[in-house]
Amino acid sequence: MSLAEDIKKKLKINDKNLNAELIEQPGLFARYAFEMSKKKQEFDELELELDILEAETDKRVRNKFLANDEKISEKKVEMEIMVDPKIKELKREVIKVNSQYYILKGITQAYSQRKDLLISLCANLREEMKSDINLREKE
Repeated sequence: MSLAEDIKKKLKINDKNLNAELIEQPGLFARYAFEMSKKKQEFDELELELDILEAETDKRVRNKFLANDEKISEKKVEMEIMVDPKIKELKREVIKVNSQYYILKGITQAYSQRKDLLISLCANLREEMKSDINLREKE
């Protein structure tokens, strides 16, 4: 089962057992909110690591140009940094983790919407029960 199918299954509400759904909801939300927070931290740490690597690579490239008596232009330095294998690899990792973060953020938002729906369903159920009681009393 894919992640999307698994999440869709877990988000589904059994309106025949709203009490169980209400009890389960906070734990599910907390799980994905926690995972999202960890992924955001991982993303921030990777971005910091990338910034440091870019600064170190910038310094190395400039020193290389100076050692070879080459004219240093910002464009040449940028191009050298851009094609550096370690930077390319780290940028790909940043993109991957960022994507995972946004997936978890979407799941967390879906659970928030699920909570709102559960509240509405429970309110509707209460109103239906009140109506049934009122009809029985009138009989």
